[in-house]
Amino acid sequence: MRKLVIMIIGVIFLLLGCSPEHKEKSSSFSLIKENSDFAYGEIYKVNKKDSENVIMRMSEDGLLFGVQDRASRDFNFYWAGLDQKIEKNEAMTITRKVGSEDDELYLGVEGAQELGVRNDEKGETIGIFNFSGTYFDLYKNDLGKNYRDTVELDNKKQLTYYRDANNTTESRVLITWGEDGEIESKSLISEVLNDPQASCDSMEVFGKDTYIFSKETKKIYQLTNELKLVKTYDLGSYLTSEKLESDGGFFYQPELKKGIFSIYEENIGTHYFDVKTDSVSPWDFSNPTYKDKYILGSSTFIDLGNSQQNIYYLDSEKTFDASGRGLSENGDYYFLSSRNLTQKNPKEEAGNTTYLVKVKKNKLNDFLKEYSNKFNSQ
Repeated sequence: MRKLVIMIIGVIFLLLGCSPEHKEKSSSFSLIKENSDFAYGEIYKVNKKDSENVIMRMSEDGLLFGVQDRASRDFNFYWAGLDQKIEKNEAMTITRKVGSEDDELYLGVEGAQELGVRNDEKGETIGIFNFSGTYFDLYKNDLGKNYRDTVELDNKKQLTYYRDANNTTESRVLITWGEDGEIESKSLISEVLNDPQASCDSMEVFGKDTYIFSKETKKIYQLTNELKLVKTYDLGSYLTSEKLESDGGFFYQPELKKGIFSIYEENIGTHYFDVKTDSVSPWDFSNPTYKDKYILGSSTFIDLGNSQQNIYYLDSEKTFDASGRGLSENGDYYFLSSRNLTQKNPKEEAGNTTYLVKVKKNKLNDFLKEYSNKFNSQ
């Protein structure tokens, strides 16, 4: 778990390939608890400027907020503990020398916990900001157009997968970045995985190891922080399609502290796998330990303790879901909403008003019944 050190620091990154300049920064950003009742937990108003947008990423023990006025190239980041108290903040300014003068930049979701600085005009991500607070400059390193995936390693470094538009074996590269935001190494993925056919269609870090799935080989590859191959797991015997269309996806369940991989096969359904440090096997939905435990898809909750693999789809018309959500190690569910759900018929408010909604673990099932639609995958 990432342990957040309590401090108030302002850091301005002048993204010119030179050392960052440091500057103290005062902050008015805060989370203010609403006094009105919310049957499923607590609601906090995000205190910020009316012109600012906010996006959220979550680890098992903390929250990271990215805040930006779309009319500027200034970005602000705030970390909060599960007590909703702000513990740290950093600021970053993208110089006008990055991209064209009039290019509009904004924050988006990257990886499992990262934020990406994106260029609307060019349709590319120009940089990655991770949960530890390091910026990785894709633009400076000419990686923005074809970078595919990124994860923060156990040692707080970053691993990025890149391939060119032609997706040749020679272009598939794993890039490691140091804590200073500079590239440390570039390695052909075929050499790292000892497989000339392998690519990286999904990637995630569980504990001290990184797991990569290649739909071409139908295998999961387990790597150390130093990109040493630990073990290979062949999923071919579980999959019937000769050619897979889905990239699959890795998920972390913070309550169970388990890694999970899922992949969809047309006309077959979704397969779920339990990813351990020494094995990968089909998920056991009948295990009573998994009752009322979920993983989050793009807009779904997948029930891990139900043999029917029930899936709950959040109704955006009810939750007014904004950018950012996640489950904590305590089993609580956090998400951003554009409306105050303590009100009976919440109305849209002016000035990009945003609320942080905390649904308590013991209220999550009731919340899902009211705010989502259930789908049975069988």
